[in-house]
Amino acid sequence: MPDRFAGYWYSAKVLPYWFWESPAASRTLLTGVVVDASALPGASSTIGRTGVFLPTTTLSNWLTGGSGLILSEGLVAGEP
Repeated sequence: MPDRFAGYWYSAKVLPYWFWESPAASRTLLTGVVVDASALPGASSTIGRTGVFLPTTTLSNWLTGGSGLILSEGLVAGEP
């Protein structure tokens, strides 16, 4: 069963007007360190199941597998 369904205004399926989500499976959603995962989902695509359409299970597996930027490894947030 997919994690998320979308309802659209028109048959072209461009502008969603609602989302229905199923509860997350029993998986780890926290890591032992602070991780920046903002780049992992990518651009949103319903066909590619990326971005806001990325299943929670996939993101959880990536994070517990070591993906993402661990913030204690030297991220510089203040440079122009």
